Amino acid sequence: MRIYLFMKKNSTLNILGLNKTTDRKNKLNKLNFLNYSISKRAFITFSKNISTPQSKVAEWLSVSLRTLQRYPENKKLEPNVSEKLYTLAELYSLGIEVMGKEKFNIWLDMENKAIGNQKPSELLNYYTGIQIVKDLLGRIEYGVYS
Repeated sequence: MRIYLFMKKNSTLNILGLNKTTDRKNKLNKLNFLNYSISKRAFITFSKNISTPQSKVAEWLSVSLRTLQRYPENKKLEPNVSEKLYTLAELYSLGIEVMGKEKFNIWLDMENKAIGNQKPSELLNYYTGIQIVKDLLGRIEYGVYS
């Protein structure tokens, strides 16, 4: 049985500017997709779609903006960068679903008591930080004070 992630307005793939479906039956298929589908163009589209400067997104990806600027637009990103960009797009897809784009962007830059008065955006350089922010969004979605 195949399960497809289809394009919806704020889906992960849509935020990256990808017009594909991907078999999400298992993690190996996701890894194969990441290896062949995420290019500099997805980085640019992601930055535009989330209204965040490319320099900030590059910082979250732990790659210098200058390095990314030198790439041709269709150059595939390194696997670790592709995975991180995809993970950030998943986070934004969830955030937009829970709060809406504007409110989510504002929330990311507000100090939050649940994470020691840090801004959620300050945690996005690390996978653990991204997971903490996803957990906070889950709590908000279910009405738990966060």
